Amino acid sequence: MTDTELQRRILAVLPVARGEWNRSALLYRLGRAGGPVGDPDSESARLLISIVERSVKSSAHQRRAALQGVARMLGPVGVDVYGKAIRDRDLFFQMLGIGASCHHDAEGVNAALVEHWTKRRLTGRHARKVCDFNELILAVRYFERIHQLDVVARLLIRYDDQLLPAERRVLEDIWPHAERARWASGSIGTGPDLSGLDGIGLPLQVFLEAEAAIAGRQPPSPPTPLTPEAEAEEERELEREFWELLQKLERQIERQR
Repeated sequence: MTDTELQRRILAVLPVARGEWNRSALLYRLGRAGGPVGDPDSESARLLISIVERSVKSSAHQRRAALQGVARMLGPVGVDVYGKAIRDRDLFFQMLGIGASCHHDAEGVNAALVEHWTKRRLTGRHARKVCDFNELILAVRYFERIHQLDVVARLLIRYDDQLLPAERRVLEDIWPHAERARWASGSIGTGPDLSGLDGIGLPLQVFLEAEAAIAGRQPPSPPTPLTPEAEAEEERELEREFWELLQKLERQIERQR
């Protein structure tokens, strides 16, 4: 449900908010208050989109929060914004754009962008200074979502020698090379098993275990998962911190009048 009053309050305090966490928390919550599916022409949406598109100067962390806010607020309506994120120069920001497209671009509006991005990320991959294990997993997820697995299969087969060892091993587990080759040749093979993915890909632990197996060493111990009670308590704490921040900033504005 759209909460116009909360949007108004957040917009009022943003000009005086300082600090990375404070501004990011407000921007992310602004998106939650504005949808789904919100009005792309609302003041809240215009602000978030302007931050995503760099017409308003903000830090990388704030831009990521703004993009997540746009995705929560606009859903499929924001597909063009996610496309602009894919063309951004920040890798994790690009991945957030593809992640949002996975959820909201059922018509494949950004297909050409994601195809070009995947080809670019595969080309010369071993020489890249910055890579993320989930880049190619996200590409697979996107093309599976829009029923164009042949597109990403052809790229993965063509640039097979560019795969990093850990991502090769993980990719083999979720979508074996033989099946990718069938899709790449124009046949219909078995699709990937993407059941373990969260919002931005597979947990890092999956890739750490793959690296350990390749190196012949013991894998690192997985983090202890939170109990449902602990997750609920963490959510309540974040909610409490947000409201404390909002009310503190409102008092600050009131004192300045």
